[in-house]
Amino acid sequence: MNDSTLQAEALAEALYSAGVRDVVIAPGSRSAPLALALARRDQFNRHIHIDERSAGFVALGISKATSRPVATVCTSGTATANFHPALLEASHSDVPLIVITADRPSELQGIGSNQTTNQSALYGSALRHFLEIEAGTSLAWIDHFNNAVDGLNGPMQINIAFREPLLPEGEVVSQVIPAFEVSAQAEKMAPALSELGITSGQRGVVVVGHGLGTFSRREISAWSTRLGWPVVAEDPLSHSAAIQHASILVGTTFASEKLQPEVALVIGKIGLSRSVMALLTRTSRVIGIDSHHEVSNPLRKNEVQLAALPRVDVDADPNWLQAWHQASAKAADALALPTWSEQNLAAIFARSLPSGSSLFIGSSRPIRDIEAFAAPRGDIDVFGNRGLAGIDGNISTAIGISRVRPGRTFVYLGDIAFLHDVNALINDAPNLTVVVVDNNGGGIFSTLPQRGVDHFEEVFGTPHNRDLTAIAAGFGVHVTRVASLQEFEQALSQEHAALNVIIAAMPSRDTSADSLKSAMALVEKALQG
Repeated sequence: MNDSTLQAEALAEALYSAGVRDVVIAPGSRSAPLALALARRDQFNRHIHIDERSAGFVALGISKATSRPVATVCTSGTATANFHPALLEASHSDVPLIVITADRPSELQGIGSNQTTNQSALYGSALRHFLEIEAGTSLAWIDHFNNAVDGLNGPMQINIAFREPLLPEGEVVSQVIPAFEVSAQAEKMAPALSELGITSGQRGVVVVGHGLGTFSRREISAWSTRLGWPVVAEDPLSHSAAIQHASILVGTTFASEKLQPEVALVIGKIGLSRSVMALLTRTSRVIGIDSHHEVSNPLRKNEVQLAALPRVDVDADPNWLQAWHQASAKAADALALPTWSEQNLAAIFARSLPSGSSLFIGSSRPIRDIEAFAAPRGDIDVFGNRGLAGIDGNISTAIGISRVRPGRTFVYLGDIAFLHDVNALINDAPNLTVVVVDNNGGGIFSTLPQRGVDHFEEVFGTPHNRDLTAIAAGFGVHVTRVASLQEFEQALSQEHAALNVIIAAMPSRDTSADSLKSAMALVEKALQG
């Protein structure tokens, strides 16, 4: 057995010992020893993707959905750079992604060899760990590997050099490596609320971000119920007790005058809505609760930063919570959304999802419409790439989720995000329905201050003027174009065993922006009445 096969066999065994069960492989020559070693092991779920950029996001999605480390493998050269977007998202959302880049041996470095570049610590500060495995027979790297993957809370790069011959010679012998042992994690302790200077009857609010770190939604739900404060959730579909239409409500003059909290407890990574950030800016005391590697404190206001939920030892004022619910009910009654609008589409879509399903929400306008107009519920599993809030790789991430989650998986994203990752449609995805909000461009910019500036359409609106139905059909997937709420609900109700795309042809971006502005004005007027 040659040196490259020996090292590949050892790394495959080490990955399995560390809890890796899914591997995403992008084809290549230099990575052949490891690809074959993984293929020889039926205990791995293997996912083959021809595009490394998409492969990285598929691995990201699998890891998000399983909370297990996932490995993705590529050959040398430019292939390695295509993992970078997914790796950055993994870094900022604490996803244990193991990126394995095959490399040339040292004697081929720095002399202009084909497909050879410096791949060492290629991803810089985004990495939690970097491991270099030199070509040869030494397995001294195993201890470093075991230490790195123990409690891994973000991406790790393994750069492994393979010397020719790259294919097995003679009998392949599995390598026996030291058993991986998970070390005990220290319990994170937090003070009681009273120790933080919070008193019974104090007006407080809980703000829950999309990124929850190590907290589960059930843990947060039980804790917030005991606390009895209003919950403002960026993801209302994961928190059934959240205040409905909160991001609209807190942006009103009424809220700033009548619903202004004295203290805010902020859980996880926040920053989705300007109105919620403005609420926190007005709040005199902000306490952060975040278990992420990089704690969230975007306003630089957190006077205390906790890594665990504080013990509830104070009593809430029930009238305070009731005031929030009454205002929310008034807001709901006041909203008269156009039937075929992006705002109503988000509300109907969120309401129609079957219990137990999984949902990936794309960044930009769709996730904000869900936040503002969807009714709270807690019986679906919601995902999103909120670490860096990019629109790249959204479909690929959802494909990874659909491969390991039971039942149906849904994606809700905009047309630009769809086009950004459209090549992902070449991949198999069980029970995955992709809903595309097609307004012919970057709709979010029509809701921002740059609307109407010179060169707006050229620089911000960026109309694609493409038939998205034809594009999706070109990949051989089932696709339906809808242009009314009735057509949309009918298409959404149909189950498909494979990848299914629904293109929702919406009114113009300006019309959608005006509808949003009108909705906010209606809520303001109702609350002041």
